[in-house]
Amino acid sequence: MKTIPCVISPVTIVPVPCEGLLPVSLKPGAKATLLLVFPPLSDLVPGTRVYLRLVNGPGHEWNSTAELHVQCHAPLTPVSEVHLKSSRVFRVPAWQPTWLIDITDLPDKQELLVSGGMESGPLFLFAASGFAGLDPALIRVEPQHNKQAVALAGLRDFYMRRDISWSGSFVRNAQARAHRLWGDAGYLRALTVYFDHCLTEDGWFRDVSENYFYVSACGEALIYLYQATGTERYCRAITHLKDKLLALPCNSDGILMDSGRVEIELFYCVLPFLAAYQDAFDDPEVCALVVSQALIFFDRAWNESPSGLPLQSLNNPDSRGWSRGLGWFLAGLGKVLSSPGIKQHPDYPLLAQRFVRLAQQIESYQQENGMWRSVIQEPSKPWEVTGTALMALGLELGFQQGLLPTSAGERVDRALKALEGFSVTGLEMTSCFPMNFEAKFHVTDFSGVSDQGYGTWMELFLTVAGRSPYGVHP
Repeated sequence: MKTIPCVISPVTIVPVPCEGLLPVSLKPGAKATLLLVFPPLSDLVPGTRVYLRLVNGPGHEWNSTAELHVQCHAPLTPVSEVHLKSSRVFRVPAWQPTWLIDITDLPDKQELLVSGGMESGPLFLFAASGFAGLDPALIRVEPQHNKQAVALAGLRDFYMRRDISWSGSFVRNAQARAHRLWGDAGYLRALTVYFDHCLTEDGWFRDVSENYFYVSACGEALIYLYQATGTERYCRAITHLKDKLLALPCNSDGILMDSGRVEIELFYCVLPFLAAYQDAFDDPEVCALVVSQALIFFDRAWNESPSGLPLQSLNNPDSRGWSRGLGWFLAGLGKVLSSPGIKQHPDYPLLAQRFVRLAQQIESYQQENGMWRSVIQEPSKPWEVTGTALMALGLELGFQQGLLPTSAGERVDRALKALEGFSVTGLEMTSCFPMNFEAKFHVTDFSGVSDQGYGTWMELFLTVAGRSPYGVHP
């Protein structure tokens, strides 16, 4: 692998008097200040950009405008001579956890004073966590750097966040795919660190009460980790997860429900894990369940929709067109159809027909630049990274299985090219709002980046990596 022209500098944290202890936790409207002390940056190539990366800690899923200010720490400098950088962005803290602020123009990058807060809702900043990828850091990026190489290095070395959730599943799936492709032990180490933190010795998921519906999104990667290592604790966790899912309540049609609702997340979170489980452990009952769940949900979602797009939440006629939801639908169904066990089921052709129908409908809304909008049928809506990556992932899986023509692969290539433009360094990728149907588009800049955007990009990239022009490790 080539040398990565992107250096992460170590950092020393010096707290300035503020509310609470580190990690810094702010109440709505409160402010705090941190002094970050870095070693000197030397040998900077002309044209190199320098970014300050800060990672939001455990957040809350509500919309808020957050603002951070970064300045050189020079207490005696007149206000008129203070060099200041600011970043203000409307975001969901739990979904947009990372700040990336361009400080190239600041004359002194060794001591930085950071202040800011949320207008509504708390702000948490990790500091001195000792966990790779969470501590404040300086990232320097040389001109003409290879974003793909940087992204793969970050996937291996810096994306080992501790929370167990669907939002981290894209990164986990990408790490598993990277290890399968290239055998780099670093990717397997990243998976091991993640799941060892998330699991007890008995194979139960920590900090998970009953919401195994979303946790199952990480199940494919966990099965891969078990197959690669043979660790029995991982096998026990897989069995626990399968048993919890099969014990979920169902609606009158027999569809598994999350918190009393039938949601499109079933297709990306639950069904691909159960399909992978069937392939790993040869369970015909699970195989039959996956196929029946997919067929029943698909037909209801399509037949009950008042438009040409399927419903994403049954019994809600307005729940159509959300790009990430359609991405979950198409990518999840593509994963199910890629399962060797599912291919042997007698109803496989019926499922494949429905997949092609959905893919053709989604293709018609792709824009000339390769992206889809956040609500794909609304031309005034912004581009949406996660939805684009997931819908392209579904097209790619269909193309690889011979269900879709060559033109689908060409659409995927266009989407990949467009997605790369949403990453500044290759270590991150911004996302877009609205995240939901009625959220307003209030982004004032794209300094807030998300491991969801990065993760969906990487899962797509590494799924495509088996074919030209992505078959060679950057």
